[in-house]
Amino acid sequence: MELSPAISATYQESYDVQWIANLRLRYKNLVSLGTAYTSDSKISILVGLTTTNLSINYAYDIYTSDLSDFDVHAHEIVLGINLFNKYKLKPRFW
Repeated sequence: MELSPAISATYQESYDVQWIANLRLRYKNLVSLGTAYTSDSKISILVGLTTTNLSINYAYDIYTSDLSDFDVHAHEIVLGINLFNKYKLKPRFW
């Protein structure tokens, strides 16, 4: 099992500081689970499955803004195919 907590911040002139905090857990280099929270009131739930040549990841974003008319939920699916992996190297990012 691997646990990966992270916090990052971005600053741009004339904008507020944007930050994100996340926590990811990977089990046997195969299954990954995680969650994230951003300063613009977004919560993300992450699920992934990774093998040597293929990875499938799903993210669900929930915006928790105080604006009553702003009710957006986003789904994201990422498919990664590792081509020409002669040495059977594992993917670097999860």
